[in-house]
Amino acid sequence: MRTIKKEILKLVDTFIAKADDLGSVNQSMLPPLLEAVLLDYQRNVEQAREAEVLNLMAGIITRFGEIISDKIAPILDAVFECTLNMINKDFENYPEHRAGFFKTISAINVSCFPALLKLSSPVFKLFLDSVVWGFKHTMRDISDLGLTICLDLINNFSKTDRTIMNAFFQSYYLSILQDIFFVLTNTFHKSGFKLQSVILQQMFIMVEAGQISAPLFNPQSVPNPNMSNQDFLREHVMMLIQNAFPHLQPIQVRNFVLGLFEHCKDLMAFKMHLRDFLITLKEFSGDDNSDLYLEEKEAEAKMKLESERAAALRIPGMVKVYDRPDDGMMD
Repeated sequence: MRTIKKEILKLVDTFIAKADDLGSVNQSMLPPLLEAVLLDYQRNVEQAREAEVLNLMAGIITRFGEIISDKIAPILDAVFECTLNMINKDFENYPEHRAGFFKTISAINVSCFPALLKLSSPVFKLFLDSVVWGFKHTMRDISDLGLTICLDLINNFSKTDRTIMNAFFQSYYLSILQDIFFVLTNTFHKSGFKLQSVILQQMFIMVEAGQISAPLFNPQSVPNPNMSNQDFLREHVMMLIQNAFPHLQPIQVRNFVLGLFEHCKDLMAFKMHLRDFLITLKEFSGDDNSDLYLEEKEAEAKMKLESERAAALRIPGMVKVYDRPDDGMMD
């Protein structure tokens, strides 16, 4: 019975992906489909919940986008918390549900972002906490997806109405920043260095450029009445780093933080500055830090492969006809 259910869910997912008349499907097919599938998923015991339901939800959201903004809340109500309770006890059980859970979150963020703005504060907080938990995950694919969702979320809010953007960053900027620094300086998360760097760069640029106009601090709790977000963030990050790594000299911490602002408009320089700092930490000393250079290694491997292929193409017979690039001469 479960096998049949899985195949039906996959079939529906395929149909949704290839459907042409989305308006008609949305009006006539989705309401009864969602009611049946979501109710069954929500009411079932953990062991009987099919991960294909989450994949189907991600597919529907990606395909229909903002057309189904009104359906996002019911979808989350049915699958979000009950799935989270299945996967948040450890980093291992229900791997397919983990992947489907974060695929659904990503689909909402990318394809139906306005629906997030309509969520209640507690539900949105749980949504964001799940993203943070995702990029702290020990499985690399989940961690990378969590970082990608976080970056997309930051970029989406940076493009919204200024009032909404300021409210979001006033509430969550500092906590997100602290969590990104946590994974950046955690040796278990070296493989995420590329995305961690991009997120931090984006966050520092927003403050340095004055894009966030609302204060990131409580004006009544700082001694300087003329405190700016730039000044506050410098002091805040210095304190954050110094508390996390008390063995560092204050001058080291100061130079590192000032460098984050100095290099934030140049991604490569920003990454190098971050990497140079990480290597000086005793937590990274004597460890294999090759993952910090993963992006460069992948680029080097790609260039080598392209060079070898180009050389092979110059030798008749070295590359099979159907593997050769289309030069426009064939019909």
